[in-house]
Amino acid sequence: MPTLGEYLTSVRCPMEKVTHYLMSDLPNVDGKGKRAFFEAFGFSRNKPLDLVRALESHGRSHPIVDHYEDEWGERWEVLGRFPCPDGRLPVVRTAWIRRSGDAMPMLVTVMPDKLQI
Repeated sequence: MPTLGEYLTSVRCPMEKVTHYLMSDLPNVDGKGKRAFFEAFGFSRNKPLDLVRALESHGRSHPIVDHYEDEWGERWEVLGRFPCPDGRLPVVRTAWIRRSGDAMPMLVTVMPDKLQI
């Protein structure tokens, strides 16, 4: 598997990660601040596939900046510009995990890089 400075060749962002976490409208969901971030850059709850595709593309097209293993699996963090529907390119960090038995890394979360938005 890839290491620092290399690229992930295939990743998976489950639709539920977007609809039930990143773009959730439920008040008790931790991701509600992320929804505001993504909506501010033109993403919509009504088009979750746009965000899924953008996140997967981000994971494959930017270099790995952190890589480690823990009791849950092998993890990678990817940092780079994130193309948004409104044309802006904020810098975000995506976190990915490949659990034992999984074929490819799956999205854990995404965080805006506040210093480079």
